[in-house]
Amino acid sequence: MMKLFLSVILGLLAAMFAAVLVAALTSGPKGIPALSLGPSDAQVVTASKALSAGHVLTEEDLKLESTLKTEMGTGAITAIRPAVGRVLIRPAIEGQQIRSNMIAGLGTGPEIEAMLEEGSRASTITIADRGLAAFVYPGATVDVIAIFDVPRGYVDAGKTISRTVLQAVTVLAVEGYSNAMAQFQASQAEGGVSSGSRKGPTITLLLKPSEAEILQLAKSLGTVSVTLRPNEEQPTGPSDASTLEELLQLTAARKRTTPSPNNVPNVVTAKAPVVPVASGGASTGASEPESDDEDWQTVVIRGGKRTTYTFEENDDNED
Repeated sequence: MMKLFLSVILGLLAAMFAAVLVAALTSGPKGIPALSLGPSDAQVVTASKALSAGHVLTEEDLKLESTLKTEMGTGAITAIRPAVGRVLIRPAIEGQQIRSNMIAGLGTGPEIEAMLEEGSRASTITIADRGLAAFVYPGATVDVIAIFDVPRGYVDAGKTISRTVLQAVTVLAVEGYSNAMAQFQASQAEGGVSSGSRKGPTITLLLKPSEAEILQLAKSLGTVSVTLRPNEEQPTGPSDASTLEELLQLTAARKRTTPSPNNVPNVVTAKAPVVPVASGGASTGASEPESDDEDWQTVVIRGGKRTTYTFEENDDNED
């Protein structure tokens, strides 16, 4: 009887010890990863419906599903929120795991394209001032300034001047970051200021088609930069320049012009007939040549060339 009682007690103790051991292995102390006794469930983001490449993800497009850790794909996304607003660069079928290599990187072409509305354009400029990357951020409103040398043929030719060529345009991305928080984190990792490319930081701007043309014209003349402006401030004037003179507000230098020989009208001159005068000073009333030998001459100027034509006087009226 005693042996039976001891066996029961030992069995209970063994069961309790096993339960405590299993709990310790699966949960672990605070701050220590739990040990797994085998494949366990994991949460992964999947497509709730068929999605095409170039689609901007929404919460309705995604859902969390449980799967074994051994069945998680490389780069599987485990939370919906970070994927919302991102752009798919590969199509996905319903139930397919959404992986990081299926989503466009921040500030890349596919993501920027997804941010464009109909009738808008995106254009990137490289600025010389690296410090601008510290305070210009995605979503900021800026003015674009062109710095250039006045071309020949205009007033103040050869002088370096600056002009505001675009006003109140929106920044889409800075240094490839279309998200302000991602830009800030990258700048902090690099000592507070994003290093940018060798030439300088790049800024992508949201423009109208006419503004994109103006920006390309300004870039061809010299260097461009931006200045931060209040979002509420309205532009002071339209940006509809389409020529060099309109864009840079240049005035052509005045030049002394000489009429071209081809523009000189033809001039015909003829020798006026001599009117005989009486000894008292009164006209005889006759319009006769002064001399029988007097000839008519006509001078014609054509194309800047002078030509003289001589005609003999007729003797039909002589007695």
